[in-house]
Formats: sequence, structure tokens, C-alpha cells
Amino acid sequence: MENITGNRIKYLRGRTPGRVIAERAGISQAYFSQIELGQRGSSKEVLTKLAAALGTSVAFLLGETDDPRQDFSLFAKRLAECRKRSGLTQDKLDEVIKLSRGTIAGYESDRISPNLIVLRKLADEFNVSIDYFQGTTNDHRPAFSYLDDITERDPTEDDIEAYSLGLCLESPDSDEETDGYFDYDTASAEERARFDKEIDSMIDRERIDKVRAEHKRSNLLRVKVIDLKACCGRGNKYDDFNFQILGTREIIDGELKAFYSESTLLAVRAEGNSMQPEINDGDYVLFKFDPNDWSWGNQVVVCYKDALFVRGIVEGGKGNFPVILRSRRQVEYPDIIVKEGVPFNIVGRVLRILPASRKPTPVI
Repeated sequence: MENITGNRIKYLRGRTPGRVIAERAGISQAYFSQIELGQRGSSKEVLTKLAAALGTSVAFLLGETDDPRQDFSLFAKRLAECRKRSGLTQDKLDEVIKLSRGTIAGYESDRISPNLIVLRKLADEFNVSIDYFQGTTNDHRPAFSYLDDITERDPTEDDIEAYSLGLCLESPDSDEETDGYFDYDTASAEERARFDKEIDSMIDRERIDKVRAEHKRSNLLRVKVIDLKACCGRGNKYDDFNFQILGTREIIDGELKAFYSESTLLAVRAEGNSMQPEINDGDYVLFKFDPNDWSWGNQVVVCYKDALFVRGIVEGGKGNFPVILRSRRQVEYPDIIVKEGVPFNIVGRVLRILPASRKPTPVI
């Protein structure tokens, strides 16, 4: 079956990195990649977000039209209706949303169109959904559900709990009305405790455990840890980049799982503090073991004059040389200028920092 949606997404984003489009749409890069490759379907809500991020219509992404232009005429009409109903002038709404003067007038006259970030701000201001503004629904009420969202990106602890709670609150078996509003900030300690207990009783713990187990299973990576140490400052002396595997370190990372093979990933222990705050002494540096997969500005693991470094790599001239190896603390650890003919080779590009006491830090 032809991957119409994926092919059209790829056509529209052109040279724009997928992670940029994914961030604009509020989904994970791994999920975006699966949609583009046709490996996974997407809900109407996700398609709406992607259409807004790419400046097109859902109809174009689905192949229902060959015109990629986004139709904002209905958005212009509904925005004007919401603004007037709230008693705001165009200039006042510009001020509220922190837009340049005349922007709302441009939206309502259909001369310019908003990006997804502005759409979200406008939807929040008028308590409507983005779908309502874009015409994919006539229901103006904002959607509040974790049912689809939890599967579209790597869930946090709060997501998982909110997802389970959302299932309880939306259960058709519940007829309880919730017209009252509980102000947690002004409530007494006793009232807060009672409220917390009621909420806790609604959470489906079994569902949480299942979601966590599935998330871990599908995004688990076992990274090989090697017996060498890389210094961020003056390098660690080694005769050659020969190493032994000390063991493995497990991490949960959907993005790395989607784009990299376990066989290409290694972790080396860092020594020194010249790359703080990103890399601290004792952290493990996860890198792709490939001397060709890097670009200027990346952090890399590199061998130079029989020493192993973790540094940024900067272009020093128009050709391949000289190469500049740069630390974060340049006063204490100045640039290393690598000239042609000197023993030098790139081991791999740094992808993550794996501290013992913190969550993995993304570098790519």
C-alpha cells in the first residue's frame, strides 16, 4: 500500500530535520519517524498537529486534495467570533497573546496564518480546541484526554498517572457530576489530604504498571560499556583504541531505539570537568561508534596523539584541516589545533550523557 501521508510529510519538510517538525507538532521524534515511514498510523488529532506544523491541511496529508496550501478562512472567521464574544479588540488580543501589533488583524482578514504555537495560545485564551479553529470539528470545547497522547510520545511519570486517571474520569460507568471546582491552593491541609485520597483511589494502578512495562519493553536499549576512559581536558593516554566490554547499561530511550542499532552504540567513562555543565567527572558518554557519522559542531569521542578525548569539533579552515577540538572551559583547557599529518581519528559522535544520579541528557 502506498504511504501517501508519509511521502507528503517528507515532501513538505524538505531539508528540515524531522526532530524540528516533531517538536512543533508536540510528538516524539521516534513517533514522527514511524509515521513518515508508514510504520504506524496516526489519529486525527496528530494529523491536525502535523498539518499545522507543516503549513498544510489534513486533507492534503491524507491525499484527499493535491493542493498543499492551508485553508485558514474558517479559522479567520472563528477567531473573529471568539474575540468578539470575549469583548476584546484586535489590538488588545495582540497584546494578550504577545504578538506584534496588527497580527490578529492579519489572521482575521486571512492575509497571514499562525503557526502551531500561536494556535495553541489562541485556543487556550478562548478555551476552545485547535481542531475547532481548524474546522475538523464543530465542537468548540477543548479536548482533554491522554488516551491517544500517551501512545504518541515517550510518557513521563505524570503522563502515565494522568492517563490512568483520565480513563477513570471518562469511564461511561461514572454518572457523578463534577460541577464544583476544588481550589487546591486555598484548601486546608485536611481538605487537601481528603482530595488527594479520593484522586488516588481513582487511579488504575494495574493500568499504570502495564503502560510502564510496555514503554520499557519497546524502548529498552542495552548499551555496551567499554574499559577505556575519555578525558574532557588533556586526554587519557592509550597506545591504540583497543577496548574490552566491561558490561552493559540499560536505558529507556525511544528516540535512540528508533534511529540507532544497539550494535553501533558504546559508552565510555568521562574524566575531568572541562565539559561542564553537560559532562561531569564520572559520567558515561554514550556515542555512536562510527568515524564518518558526525558534523562540525558535534561533541565527539576522538583520538589525538595517542590520547582519548571528549570534545566539541570545530572547523578551523575551508578544508578538512586544521581541526579545532574545543572544551567548554576554554580558559583552563584551551583549544587543541589539529594539523594535517598528526595522528588523529574520530571514534564517534556523542549522543547522550548517562549520569549516575540524573536522567540521560540528550546531546543530538
